Amino acid sequence: MFACLWHAQRKPWTIVSGAKEGGIYKSTDGGDNWTKLAGGLPSDLFGRANVAISNAMPNRIYALIEAKPGSGCIVRKMPAPLDLVNSSAI
Repeated sequence: MFACLWHAQRKPWTIVSGAKEGGIYKSTDGGDNWTKLAGGLPSDLFGRANVAISNAMPNRIYALIEAKPGSGCIVRKMPAPLDLVNSSAI
């Protein structure tokens, strides 16, 4: 199970999206325990993110991540060791 977490705030004069605390989390026990994923993900400002599991290859996971200019990315996650690779390496 995967979950994306980010900070968002909307006011009439501004929109804030992203924080250092955000990230993509994985649970292998139905949500009792969560592990924050790292390795290839933006580490400074993590904004809104979307995660999708490939129907053709269920062990392949894609993520679209909002981040600081120049560090936003689309990543592809493969099976063990489950490191994420930046889209420029795909």
